Amino acid sequence: MNYSYSKLASFKRCPYQYKLTYIDRIKTGIENIESFLGSRFHDLMEEIFLAGKEKDFFLEELVDRFQVLWKEKWHAHVRITDLQKSPEDYLKYGELCVKNFYDAYLAPGTGFLAKTLGVETKIEFPLDRERKNKMIGYIDRVSQASDGAVEIQDYKTSKDLPEEEEVAQGRQLALYQMGLLAAWNRDGIQPLPIRLV
Repeated sequence: MNYSYSKLASFKRCPYQYKLTYIDRIKTGIENIESFLGSRFHDLMEEIFLAGKEKDFFLEELVDRFQVLWKEKWHAHVRITDLQKSPEDYLKYGELCVKNFYDAYLAPGTGFLAKTLGVETKIEFPLDRERKNKMIGYIDRVSQASDGAVEIQDYKTSKDLPEEEEVAQGRQLALYQMGLLAAWNRDGIQPLPIRLV
């Protein structure tokens, strides 16, 4: 059986929902607006980092591309969870996330975070000796900083972002770290220091 951080989080949040989703495999087609927004932000980040360092990005270009991705992927089963807000309110919030990311990492003088090693990098490692059960995940971005450390990056668009200490002690990035170490061991690569960002 395959496990992932999202499966574990789903079980912790609501075992019955976990059963319906992962055991009974009931598909509703409904997507919460927060999940939709996060997926469009991830789509944009993937495009940015697959383009490589040589491309100069402008904020307006990124916001325009985010709007295009939003419109292209919008569907009738996106559920608005806060009835005080409209889809346009969530779109504006997504644009703000793009602007904040741009200001921190892509604006002139900031440069890219580091050298991109992988985008949506799949990791997996066995949970038992028989290798019947595995942990599987996808890292948003793996990069290498100028000091040689490998950085694991996970994008968040939630308004309530966790504190840095909470992230460092959380399960998700730790599982990603274990997955990278397992891949290096399998491929005979000398382990490098890993930083969670």
